[in-house]
Amino acid sequence: MTKDQDYLSMTISAESVETIVRAINDLVPSIPKEQRIPFNTIKLDLLSRFGEQGLFDRCNNRTIGSVLSEYATPSSIVVAEGELEGKRYILTDSNDDST
Repeated sequence: MTKDQDYLSMTISAESVETIVRAINDLVPSIPKEQRIPFNTIKLDLLSRFGEQGLFDRCNNRTIGSVLSEYATPSSIVVAEGELEGKRYILTDSNDDST
């Protein structure tokens, strides 16, 4: 692992739901500039969709690398989301204009 990849093994650790955003924001300066936008997009997406509790549940005690790999920045636009017969779904519209 190179020095530039060391940030991937950094663990997000918050004492409580109320401190998760601050805990994540404290790590951001350690992330290379080209990964900050995708990482912040993930944070904001999870926060807006699930609130602080959901962000805490999905990110606390996890490495930056695992969060980046599991919640890769979406390359599509969310058209609708909800639950049908007990299953959550997200309907997206692709950004691909080639079709």
